[in-house]
Amino acid sequence: MKVLMIFDIYDHVRNYTGAYHRIESTFNSAFENDSNYTYKAIYIGNEPGFINTPKQLNDALLNEEYDIAVVSEGGDMVVDLQVAKKVGKKLFLMHWEGWCGVSSNAYTNFLAIYKKPKIWDAIKQPASIYELSQYCNILCYDYGYGEIFPNIYAVWAPYNSKLYKIDETVERDIDVSHNGAVVTPERIRYVELFKRANFPITYTGSQQKHIFPFQALLEEDYVKIYQRAKISLCFNDCIFGPTASVRKQKIIESGLCGGFPMVTNPQTYTTFKGSWFKEGIHFISMNENNCIDKIKYYLNRPDKRKEISENLHKEINSYHTDKHWWNRLFEWAKDK
Repeated sequence: MKVLMIFDIYDHVRNYTGAYHRIESTFNSAFENDSNYTYKAIYIGNEPGFINTPKQLNDALLNEEYDIAVVSEGGDMVVDLQVAKKVGKKLFLMHWEGWCGVSSNAYTNFLAIYKKPKIWDAIKQPASIYELSQYCNILCYDYGYGEIFPNIYAVWAPYNSKLYKIDETVERDIDVSHNGAVVTPERIRYVELFKRANFPITYTGSQQKHIFPFQALLEEDYVKIYQRAKISLCFNDCIFGPTASVRKQKIIESGLCGGFPMVTNPQTYTTFKGSWFKEGIHFISMNENNCIDKIKYYLNRPDKRKEISENLHKEINSYHTDKHWWNRLFEWAKDK
């Protein structure tokens, strides 16, 4: 099985040793020392050996040899619809974020962008998700469960299982943490709420200087925060604030590291097709009215934290590891 990967390495993380792209690192982690699985990575950017025009990207898809191709589009570096027609179902395009807040209902938001050109801020794809899905596969990261519509699959981002894991040598010496940038209205509101209550939270993980809390963590250190935290706060929100919530990856990151997640907007884990995780079994939900009381309660219930974290870790390792992620793509390409 040979995989072609085409993706950008983001400028704000390229200088950190842990900032390798997860698509490449998870393939290495899943199929290390297995000669039956090989890949070629083509990087998008302006450095020597990188590609930087849409023509180069599309020519690579037409001319390289591979069993499946996984492409993360960005800016004007997008796959041409005619190329998608030629490549067919062995092509997987990553649909990272919906960026739509017309409704508080996630399904309504998804439908609002489903047949619209993907032209907004970070991407300029003139074809819609619907048009592309007539010929190739779409991986949807922020909404859904299972095959949402034909050839449109809800997935979690893949994680390197040799890095994101339980480490019994690491002491859980952080009571409560939020690992990542405080970049959305909901997260900002919670920071202010905890500040007013003089309630201590450990904030870590932003690698962008203009976003709190700037820290420039290596990915290895980012993982250590999950391994050290007794409670990990997981916000399922987007830039549109109260008008939209989306399925975020934090629960997977925490769960792989044996963490205990407290989440907002738990409805994002459930759609008309099914539910990824269950309240009280894999996570505990919170809102702005009860978060402090719930955090205090579970800090004093290590037995309950252990039960839920073990349930979550077991669920993730039975379905959401890097090897599961890649094997699922191989099956989807084969079944078409």
